[in-house]
Amino acid sequence: MDDLGRRKYTGDGKCRYKPLPGAWQEPQPYIASKAFADAVNTALYLRRPLLLEGDPGCGKTRLAYAVAYELGSPLYSCYIRSTSRGQDLLYDYDAIGRLYDIQERQTAGNPRQPLYRRNYV
Repeated sequence: MDDLGRRKYTGDGKCRYKPLPGAWQEPQPYIASKAFADAVNTALYLRRPLLLEGDPGCGKTRLAYAVAYELGSPLYSCYIRSTSRGQDLLYDYDAIGRLYDIQERQTAGNPRQPLYRRNYV
């Protein structure tokens, strides 16, 4: 498997690489400007995220899908609001939901049934 950081985005909408596991496989028609292609390639080379901002409908999400398709890479999306924090990008643990399930199992007479952590993360 080749290194994603060595792949180069051209912005012409053609997939040139063998897709990685979980890669975005649906073609997205998006012809990127040289400035966008340079920004994407700089982020890839530096192995840093690329923050896209702009008005709704200006093409931020379309660019992300086009880059994922062309590079044959997985696409992970996270929708950010003005109240988002860095911690929100990691995970949330639902302690209240877990306590509710424990109480519900005790009420139903099934207190020893295991609770799986993945149900609350």
